[in-house]
Amino acid sequence: MLDTFVERQTRTLRGNQVLIVLRLLLATAALTVLIIHEIQITHKPLPPGISPVLELPLYLRPPGLVALIICFLTLVYAPIAKRSDSVPGWAPKLAMVQICVDIFLVSALIWNSGGVDSQFVVLYLISICAAAFVLKWNVAILAAAMSATLFSLVTLLYSIDVIPENFRIEASAAQLEHYHKLNILDFVRLLLLPVCAFFLTGYLAGTLSDRLAKARLLHDEILEGIGEGVLVLDTERNALYHNREFLRMMGLSGSQASKSLVLLMGTEIDTQAMGALAERAGRRTDLTFKRPDGSAIPVSVRINPIFDKENESTLGLMLVLDDITAEKKMEEFLKHRQRIETMGHISATIAHEIRNPLASIRGAVQEIGRSIPIPESKKVLLDIVLSESDRLDQIITDFLKFARMRPPRLAQADMGRVLADVKLLLSARPEAKDVSIVLSGDEGEPFPADPEQLRQLFLNLGVNSLQAMGGQPKKQLTIRIKVVSLYGTAEFAMEQVVERPDRPGVLVDMEDTGHGMPPSVRSQIFEPFFTTKSAGTGLGLAIVERITQSHEGMVAVESEEGRGTTFRVWLPTDLKVGASVSGMRQAAT
Repeated sequence: MLDTFVERQTRTLRGNQVLIVLRLLLATAALTVLIIHEIQITHKPLPPGISPVLELPLYLRPPGLVALIICFLTLVYAPIAKRSDSVPGWAPKLAMVQICVDIFLVSALIWNSGGVDSQFVVLYLISICAAAFVLKWNVAILAAAMSATLFSLVTLLYSIDVIPENFRIEASAAQLEHYHKLNILDFVRLLLLPVCAFFLTGYLAGTLSDRLAKARLLHDEILEGIGEGVLVLDTERNALYHNREFLRMMGLSGSQASKSLVLLMGTEIDTQAMGALAERAGRRTDLTFKRPDGSAIPVSVRINPIFDKENESTLGLMLVLDDITAEKKMEEFLKHRQRIETMGHISATIAHEIRNPLASIRGAVQEIGRSIPIPESKKVLLDIVLSESDRLDQIITDFLKFARMRPPRLAQADMGRVLADVKLLLSARPEAKDVSIVLSGDEGEPFPADPEQLRQLFLNLGVNSLQAMGGQPKKQLTIRIKVVSLYGTAEFAMEQVVERPDRPGVLVDMEDTGHGMPPSVRSQIFEPFFTTKSAGTGLGLAIVERITQSHEGMVAVESEEGRGTTFRVWLPTDLKVGASVSGMRQAAT
């Protein structure tokens, strides 16, 4: 089952390069052996009746020619191997061709240098091992079978006097006679051990290659890609191994991680590790780790002892670290939402209890003004009561809008049309005097949403921006629309994108040139009833967040004192009927 993972293209590509280098080294070694042999037989007298083959240069005689062919093929294979990187399927085919050709050339070299007595028989084993490590274990068995067949063929050729002339010159008469008189038992005696060695080498090299490939898979792909930090310690709690994710979480470099646990993660974790070693039992703890650069990261640490299965002794410890930043933010979000819902229920009850008496008070004041003659100087008091009653009624209306937020009534909403209506409504407000309102961008196609709630959302944001620009020399409100998938919204941190990063949607930016906000205000602007305005209710932006959440969207704010504020709202364009309050608020920046 692991073959799909173990026999990888990258392994074969590297293997081709190794084969080329290995072949060059072996060809050099073979030529060295042949040159030494040449020096030894240079002055040997030629037997009568034999053509003077030895008078030819070494590179023209068969053994030297074979070695030179091997060198030449190395030069041919190199550019092909380089090109195979970009052509799918070429790498394993090239490796197979190299191994097969090498076995044939080794057989030719053995035939020209003494057959079963040749010092080059060992080259078969190298080709078999190369097949196992570059390709698969079954290719190593195939290479062993090919080597055994060709080696047997060479031995058979020697037995029927098909012997190369250069070896005939070097061999003694007794040695040649011995080859001519080989019988079946002699064949078995000469071939049994080499052939068994070929197949045993193929099996062992294939098994070792498979284990090494699986170990490489465990290290390179699993331990380095699991998304959790892994740290292995000895019994003295010194670091033995760590993966890349551990370095990322801790904010360390590779050289910094070769320390003791107490230096890496502090005394708290070191104490927990000591306890796990003493109790021979796993532990788990959550903590906030402070990195060398000063930033902090919440992590969950699982500490497990490593045991020797044979004698059950403790070999060390393994620490597995999980980055729980997203979980912590989700907890904060859920607490925030629960707090909003609780306050909403309370405000709805209070608003209901206040509204009825307020209506009675207003009606009574109006009746008094109509039925009882009141001096003009006193009518001002009645007008104040009526105006304050209206203001209080508006506050109660905002309370109820926030507390009784209805689910979206989905229809095909045209974002361009919605924002054009919002622009028109904002332009008619008193705060919009001398304010330039610009609407731009790609509005895209209509999508499922509640147009009425979207108007309320962007109207609240627009009113907030208009009020923030009071007293500024330059007053401009820019509304931009952009069709973008969730993963393409760089304005939101990726840990917020928990389900569908490829979800289609639309991003609306509202940028003003107002006074901006300090960090203390930015962190609270979506809280219900929080306001910095003397006449505000503190529910406008809370309603914005509730509507965004009910549409499964996200809202973020960027602001800096003296440089204005930008609100960003991302809404999905594939919302289904029955949308739930599942959106998330991005931390203010």
